[in-house]
Amino acid sequence: MVSCRPYMRIALLVLSVLVAHRPAAAQIADHYLGTVVNDDMTGQPAELELFIYARSDSGTIGWMKVGNPLGGSGATAVVARDLDSLYLVTVTTTGDTLIWAAPQRTGTLEGRYWIKGTNYDGQGGRWRLVPQPRISKAALFLFAVAVGALCILALAALSAARYQRWWGWRANPVCHTADDRRKLSGVQGWLAWFVLGQSLLAIYLLVTIRDAVDLLGGTWMLGAAINGMRPLLFLEAVGHCFQLFGIVLGLFLIRRHSQLAPIYWVTMLSLAAVYAFVDILGASGIRQVLATMFGPDAAGALRGMQEATTQNFRVIFNAAIWSLYWIRSRRVFVVFGPAAPLQTVSAVEPVMSSVQVPKLPSIAG
Repeated sequence: MVSCRPYMRIALLVLSVLVAHRPAAAQIADHYLGTVVNDDMTGQPAELELFIYARSDSGTIGWMKVGNPLGGSGATAVVARDLDSLYLVTVTTTGDTLIWAAPQRTGTLEGRYWIKGTNYDGQGGRWRLVPQPRISKAALFLFAVAVGALCILALAALSAARYQRWWGWRANPVCHTADDRRKLSGVQGWLAWFVLGQSLLAIYLLVTIRDAVDLLGGTWMLGAAINGMRPLLFLEAVGHCFQLFGIVLGLFLIRRHSQLAPIYWVTMLSLAAVYAFVDILGASGIRQVLATMFGPDAAGALRGMQEATTQNFRVIFNAAIWSLYWIRSRRVFVVFGPAAPLQTVSAVEPVMSSVQVPKLPSIAG
């Protein structure tokens, strides 16, 4: 989500004067929790937490979160030292560099740390990190799938319970002629364009499902360092599944010419607009935090979030337009509505009224 290479360059530059560096092995866990004690504040330990959110052949990157009263959180590079030990190098948001040395790579990590920088240069202390279990991204996504499916089932149940009231409210006072019925029947016109658009969207959601899964991997771990980011990531995964399942069921209702289709689609489009609005609000706060934490290195992520915000505005606009279509369309009423009496035209009365009956002569005359 955020480019980590500048932090790696800084970390490796610091380590070059200490050891011949190489990337840490895969023994590093994804999440650690522990404490850190400064030599000048031995009676005031601070909470220490490490989240690994990027792994590659060139290195491992995480976020070190240092609690009060010390502070000093920042992006952290993991670099191997000798055969069994390692260094963690944190570049803080204030410009200091914290070097954490550990004589082991597996299990609990502990050792001494020291600071290089303008603010607290030369200070140090002891630290300890214990690996913590984490939920796999596959398990998180399966949970998102379950939540999305339950939401769709609830939407279908609501549509089944309320569709009669919908048609009572939507009752069309105009009785269509048989010719009108013939012209408006079937999935044609704007309804056909709607079906085509939703079909293409379902294919896109299916193709990009891996992106939704990846949101719950490294980005999920980074989200631990940003308040509100993890709920937003999970909401996006649920929204992905909700849209995919919802479109498939909605197209099935259209195929069956079900009376549930109009209320179902209006409700689903409305929920999609609400989701897009919440996502816009959540992303606006996270953009500010990313810019503060990573500065210019977050430019790529910020551009991606801005594009997502633009897309969400499109979702809201499209939801409003197509909801009005499902409510006001005569074709929707004819295709999905209850059968209405045909408008009959009597051809006898006008003809008979225009015929002049001749007056018969009087017999008496």
